[in-house]
Amino acid sequence: YEQIVNRVLKIVDHLIASHYKFLEAEVLKCVIMKEWLTDKRVEAVVENVLISEDLYHRKDEDLIPLIRNHLDKFAEFCGQRSYVPVNLVYFGLFHFFDLFQSSPEKIGEYQIIWFLHFLGPKSKLCADIFSHIPQQIAEKMYSELCSDSCLADIEKHFDFCEGSLTSTKHSRLQCILLLEDHLNVKYSKEHDYVFSVSQFKEHEKEYREHSEELEEDDRRECILSQMICKTVPTSESEALHLVSEAVRLECTTYFTSKHFDNTATLSGCLKSKKMLKQIFGLLVQKSDISNLRAFLSQNVSVYEEYLPAFTRKQLDKSVCSTVELLDRENVPETDEDSLNNGIEILTQLIVTFQEVIPTDRLSAVFNTIIAHPTVQKCLVSEEPSPKKTLLTKLFVLLLETGKVPSEILNTTHYLLFQTAYSATTSTADKNILKILKYFEQQKVISKYPFAYGSYVADLKTIKNITLYNEYCIKILENLDGDMMKNLIENFPLHSEEKMLTEGPASQVSCDPEYVLSLLHHVLGSGEVEVRTILSHPISKVMLLALSSYDEVTRRVAYICLDKTSRMIEEEKFKEKSMCSYLFGMIENSITLVEERLPHLSTYFLGIMLHTLFTPHKHIYQNICHFLLQRPVFDFHDVPMFYSMFCSSTLHYKQDQNWLLEILCLAVRDEIDYKILSRRHVLPHCFSQMHCPDLDKHSLKLIHKLFRRVFSIKSAKVQKDLAESGITAIE
Repeated sequence: YEQIVNRVLKIVDHLIASHYKFLEAEVLKCVIMKEWLTDKRVEAVVENVLISEDLYHRKDEDLIPLIRNHLDKFAEFCGQRSYVPVNLVYFGLFHFFDLFQSSPEKIGEYQIIWFLHFLGPKSKLCADIFSHIPQQIAEKMYSELCSDSCLADIEKHFDFCEGSLTSTKHSRLQCILLLEDHLNVKYSKEHDYVFSVSQFKEHEKEYREHSEELEEDDRRECILSQMICKTVPTSESEALHLVSEAVRLECTTYFTSKHFDNTATLSGCLKSKKMLKQIFGLLVQKSDISNLRAFLSQNVSVYEEYLPAFTRKQLDKSVCSTVELLDRENVPETDEDSLNNGIEILTQLIVTFQEVIPTDRLSAVFNTIIAHPTVQKCLVSEEPSPKKTLLTKLFVLLLETGKVPSEILNTTHYLLFQTAYSATTSTADKNILKILKYFEQQKVISKYPFAYGSYVADLKTIKNITLYNEYCIKILENLDGDMMKNLIENFPLHSEEKMLTEGPASQVSCDPEYVLSLLHHVLGSGEVEVRTILSHPISKVMLLALSSYDEVTRRVAYICLDKTSRMIEEEKFKEKSMCSYLFGMIENSITLVEERLPHLSTYFLGIMLHTLFTPHKHIYQNICHFLLQRPVFDFHDVPMFYSMFCSSTLHYKQDQNWLLEILCLAVRDEIDYKILSRRHVLPHCFSQMHCPDLDKHSLKLIHKLFRRVFSIKSAKVQKDLAESGITAIE
């Protein structure tokens, strides 16, 4: 069987390569039905089916029958719709649209019906396909679909379509809604096709009659939710029917749609406590906070009159259900999701109604949740989890409302959150840091703020500040190596810049704010050996912080730099002379107070500093030679570029790869790109790609460097790359 398949595919590929027009139906069916489709085979199949004859020499009156013939062939070859690959559908429909691009008036009843027939009841590809329809064709199709004669045309041509008339009507309604959305989003064309209640009921009835025959992923119930938002009632009974159906369909958008005002007036639903509770309960249950807020802002009087009491009841109910789930010692996997959803709903309730919820209620919520053993166990767990993130978000929200009195906040709470903190950039740790800062603003503080995680338990053995300072040095030395490496390779240049916060532990970074604060404290204590700092990755972070656009971060980094420089002069250690020379060179090169240095330069400085502690490496001699050649450091040049990239030593490949590896991580913004341009680094790399002796590793590094440069979000950089033609490497 495999041999036969391979022979068939070879024949097909040969025909495609030779651009031969083949129309053997059995071959085409094999390719399509067996899904032996590559992009080239897809194009060849559709080209042969749809464009096997010359359309351009046909008269207008012959054009439509010819297209109909090709569309019939296409539908025939596609067979059952479930076998049609996505790219084949796209390609075929693009050809269909192109045929009418020049003359949209040719779109008639047949083409609309064929289109509806092809989409079918599921219409999985509708949204993607419609996003590519040209405006003229979209306008024409929308006009045809909305016309009174469209349904009659569908019934007239019903024999042509597979499936039931109900499916075709469903496709028509879906096309109308998708075309409206497409014309509004892409072309800013406002259209509003309004349904009558009788049309909605008819579609609803047909859906229920055929619901047992439909598959689970059928989209017709979704269409009911969309239709109801565009349905206008004319009587009280119709309005009440629409409200009840919106609740049944769980369609929260209906209660903020532009036609709801008319429904509310006719039905009187906003004056009925029972119906109001149903609407409000649905919005809360679905956690649809945006629509909940919109609904309340549009109906302020209703909120003030009816909802505060219900809000408090809903809050108490949410707290009780959350605590009930927390009480279970071994939470099954299914209930874990329920617990997370319960915490999320509780959080959203507080977000929405914090202005009207009494202080005593929020205080009770805070005390109830934080005192629960399961919550405390989850917080102090070293393993990241969605539950921990949700809980910390809830506590941040409770404190930020200002309705949790400072009297109930105590040192025990502070130590709990201090133990929960891991000094990383994860969302949970960022939330915990906000909580700790809030406690400190309320004068609830710890004597030893730099301890975190399991270190907090050791605080009981610390009797004086000297022991604490020694303990901080231990914390610094034990910072996770992988997380420090990730911080160095992805140091945030802006204070609001988001680093990787979720995912595997290898992707999480140490918090730069914590690391710099810890370094500042350790240096200020005067009880650490400067060699320990210089040889630790934290010295690279200190230098990288000089490239931050945040003034506070740079100020702390410069203070640490100054303290380190003075400690180098005061202490004796093996590498003192070269370290002193390097720090003196940095100080002599800075011309402004708290000057922001390029990231490329600070990254190189960190590499050079750490190389001074590894004299066994072959690069050590090159770096010492480079430093001793000059009294100042040029922050707008690529250090050692020509000597390393064009190296003629026995280690020339190592030299070149060493430089490329650094550049791949050092280039971050437009200023770094300008430094590369000054030395013509990219053209040199581009030409190096064509050298016969270039190894795979070097080629991979050059590609990585280009991708790094292409990722710089700067219009000027992208323009320069486009003009230089270097973007061809992509």
